[in-house]
Amino acid sequence: MFILKKKLTGTFRYAVMICHSVRKDNKVQQKVIKYFGIVHNEKDLASLARIAEIELRKLKKIDSPPPTMEDMTEESRILDGFHDIFGTFFDRLKLHSNIPKLRYKQLRDVVIARIVDPVSKLHTARFLRRSRLQELSEDQIYRLMDSIVGKEMQFKTDIFNATVEATKDQKIDILLFDVTTLYFESQKQDGLREFGYSKDHKIGETQLVLALATTQAGLPVGYTLFSGKTAETKTLLSCIDEWKKFVPIDKVIVVADRAMMSDVNLQTMEQEKIRYIVAAKLKQLPKLLKQQIVDRKNEQQGVLKNDTVCFREFDYCGRRLIVSYSESRAIKDRGDRERLIQRLREKTSEEKKTETHKLVTNRGYLKYVDHEKKGTVVLNEEKIAEEAQWDGLHGIITNDKDTFAIDLLSRYRQLWVIEESFRLNKHTLSMRPIYHFKSERIKAHILICYLAFATLRHAQYKLKEYDPSLTIDRVREELACVESSILCDDKGHRYKIPSKLNEYAERIYRAAGVQREIKAQKIRLTA
Repeated sequence: MFILKKKLTGTFRYAVMICHSVRKDNKVQQKVIKYFGIVHNEKDLASLARIAEIELRKLKKIDSPPPTMEDMTEESRILDGFHDIFGTFFDRLKLHSNIPKLRYKQLRDVVIARIVDPVSKLHTARFLRRSRLQELSEDQIYRLMDSIVGKEMQFKTDIFNATVEATKDQKIDILLFDVTTLYFESQKQDGLREFGYSKDHKIGETQLVLALATTQAGLPVGYTLFSGKTAETKTLLSCIDEWKKFVPIDKVIVVADRAMMSDVNLQTMEQEKIRYIVAAKLKQLPKLLKQQIVDRKNEQQGVLKNDTVCFREFDYCGRRLIVSYSESRAIKDRGDRERLIQRLREKTSEEKKTETHKLVTNRGYLKYVDHEKKGTVVLNEEKIAEEAQWDGLHGIITNDKDTFAIDLLSRYRQLWVIEESFRLNKHTLSMRPIYHFKSERIKAHILICYLAFATLRHAQYKLKEYDPSLTIDRVREELACVESSILCDDKGHRYKIPSKLNEYAERIYRAAGVQREIKAQKIRLTA
């Protein structure tokens, strides 16, 4: 079909019509489909031609037969599941006001890619191109990273607000706090990257110190970065000063491990009227108090998650010292010590005594051996018996004067959540080793990992609330199978054909409150 502007007799006379060609007796003739009239000037001719153009498009659409499967070929396949689910939870963090729309979309894609396949920025670009048909280059990712530096506080505030919103039916009264180290494949120091005590035992490599806080459910509260040579005891107060800007610190109780137990930390928190529960260093207490603890007299009993514990309370420097005994903990302590001693006995056997001077470099052995003469060590049975008195004992120090002791012990036991959070960051999200060198890029890398952690934790919280069997590992495994085929017909039209969800994937979508389109859709793919 085509538009015909036919010249008629006269000074300026044109007829406008839509025709199509037909062959008759080996001759091609034009058959009129629609006639629009005659015009006498250029202006009317152009106007009538536009009307004919609109009508021609309508007729072509009606006349064009719908495509069939025989007309189509598969152009590619894309992963839908991760963007459907984790994209939804990323959007619920409400970070869009911090950056332009395009940057937000790029950040969303990079964060989801981090959850799915935590690799280098180059491989992230390849992953997005292959799995989502997103043309986001490595250079664009680096420009994105540069654009979010300096916005950490806005992001952290929005994420904390999202945490409050997600738990609005619950009381956030615990702030779990801990510190870890993240190492670099580098020996260059620059103020942020420094040598220090490495929790990953990377003695010859620089590192930085990461402090993290979560709720008792594992939802993120905030994080702070420190130079790699910063002592753990010096991180807590700095974090509290920063987090006070957006977290109601006075309404929560800070729970931390024994690394935070310094007089400066405790006194400062008391001056700031911050409640705390900190693990006690029982073996460093005064001798008389230590004897009272190991004597285990006048204990009370309680139950912590099916574990029966005995506990006793002491006054220590005006604070509450609560010491608990757990049989399951005693069995573990005893087993750990006996395995170490067995290895030590093997190393100190008669035929190996000439080499025993080498094993004292292992700090785990030092407290159980005595030196008799150069090159020879023997077991200190008295020290072993002394250590056995502490099996199963654990203490906490708190300035909370009102809460029952068993409840305080229960709150401290939730510290495993923050340890699991570090495992998520270090292993699932591959936060380390860090390969960036510029401090701005390092901060941007940590921020992207934190956004991925926040997305993952909020997804985990919501999904488990709906169905406890929905673990993150299983969710990632199932979402990897949620795909769509992109089909293309011979006219260049593209269609998206979603794959069918299995039963487990359907539960994930229901739990997340996401509706998946199940019918084929005509689409226009954009870069």
